[in-house]
Amino acid sequence: MIRKDIKDFLNTLPSNIILVAATKYGDINDLKSLHAAGVSSFGENRVDAFLSKYEALKDLDISWHFIGHLQRNKAKEVINKIDYLHSLDSLELAKDIDKLRDTPLDCFVEVSINLEENKNGVPFYKAESFIEQCLEYPNVHIVGLMMMAVANSSANSLHEQFKKLRELKEEISHNLNIEIPYLSMGMSDDYEIAIEEGATHIRLGRILFDRGNENMSVKEKWKTTGKNTGKAFSNFGKALGKTMKVVFTDEENNIEENGRTEVSNAWREMGKSFGEAGKSFGKAMGDTAKKAVDDED
Repeated sequence: MIRKDIKDFLNTLPSNIILVAATKYGDINDLKSLHAAGVSSFGENRVDAFLSKYEALKDLDISWHFIGHLQRNKAKEVINKIDYLHSLDSLELAKDIDKLRDTPLDCFVEVSINLEENKNGVPFYKAESFIEQCLEYPNVHIVGLMMMAVANSSANSLHEQFKKLRELKEEISHNLNIEIPYLSMGMSDDYEIAIEEGATHIRLGRILFDRGNENMSVKEKWKTTGKNTGKAFSNFGKALGKTMKVVFTDEENNIEENGRTEVSNAWREMGKSFGEAGKSFGKAMGDTAKKAVDDED
């Protein structure tokens, strides 16, 4: 099921950003609902799933993006059905595309910015020579670079990773004297930072669907945590003040009028002070957490 506020969410995205909806998170009815809400670019990362969804949704005006690793032995099954490939990562695949494709295919070169061993992609220092060789194949049309950030990266690290891909795109465009207009980077957890660093295409999945707090980006989660923590401490402070007021009021009622009332009043004021201190501490903590996230952004 797609999120209930999908139209409001879509309205938060800049108008120049192309949202590619990762279809693995939804069924056919979900995808029809997404399309009705205004999403027209769909991305799939498995050949068998793509083929079934492509057939089921063939009557809709959809731009199909293949966003997963494309095995050469399965390329012929999808290569003339997709509009974009986000994962070109070998010259062998480029040769197959050139041979199988009826018309030029818009391709993003998948770049390994962080050189992670368990990730696909052309090492960033080989990307320029790789693209130069791809220019020899007329049915391979390089339109952009794609990357995946390291999981659980800090905001500062994400900025650096996405910036590195943007600068690489600019460098290659200049050195080869070609236009590379697009950057495919940013997913549900980090798309906001990717947009800040120049993304043109963001690949979003779970954030489009009704999955509770999983819909939130990293920034949203931290801000919510700070707010809730502050609220909890504020409530604790209020409760502490009320409890101490009751205790010391009862004590005062049991004291004979022999001059000890002032002592009781002092204790009651202390309880009130504890309560106010708790409220102030809670508010300060929430504000500090929010500011820390904003500064990190």
